[in-house]
Amino acid sequence: MGCKHYDRANDDALTCAAFPDGIPEDIISSAFDHRQPHIGDRGITFEADPEHLLPDGYFALLFR
Repeated sequence: MGCKHYDRANDDALTCAAFPDGIPEDIISSAFDHRQPHIGDRGITFEADPEHLLPDGYFALLFR
């Protein structure tokens, strides 16, 4: 949710520019690092949103 492509206007579903029909569970649960391409992401990967920064070291903790 710290991604600039995340749809913050849609309160009913977890969607983004890469996945307008719903973000896959493996990305939501952080089982997959979406800084890498994912099947169906339309060529759009995670890009940090300066307005919604994640804590330093966030990805290092998730993807060891």
